[in-house]
Amino acid sequence: MTGRPFPDGTELREIASQFAYAVFQGDLAKPRFSNFASGWDGWHRVGYDKQPGFGYGPSDHSPAGMLGGYGAWRKHNPDIQKINLALWSMVNTADDEVIAFRDEYYAAYWANQLRTYEPMSLSMTDSRDLLQFLPVFGAMR
Repeated sequence: MTGRPFPDGTELREIASQFAYAVFQGDLAKPRFSNFASGWDGWHRVGYDKQPGFGYGPSDHSPAGMLGGYGAWRKHNPDIQKINLALWSMVNTADDEVIAFRDEYYAAYWANQLRTYEPMSLSMTDSRDLLQFLPVFGAMR
């Protein structure tokens, strides 16, 4: 025992800053996230579970930036609120270019060496994906 609480405010601010400045790739118009917390954006889970041709290419884990609860860290780094609002805007867009971007980075992975798409359901009435995202906004007031 060190007698010191962990994590303390310093560690929480550092983790939040890592998310805001290394994992988030900086484009608020088209928010993307690196596959790794270090900020490195390489392939992940290539050949996972002995599946030939399977893997997540760079930024294919972007949904984790939206659904992983990271938005709640805004109390440790206010720039995360800008990311939250950018994600909310992306979810609610009618812009075809942004929708195509969202489908590319929030709904794709590789299977059998082909790009495979499973678009996220973002319907306001029955979306499990959206329900995971909404708590971030419930506390924004």
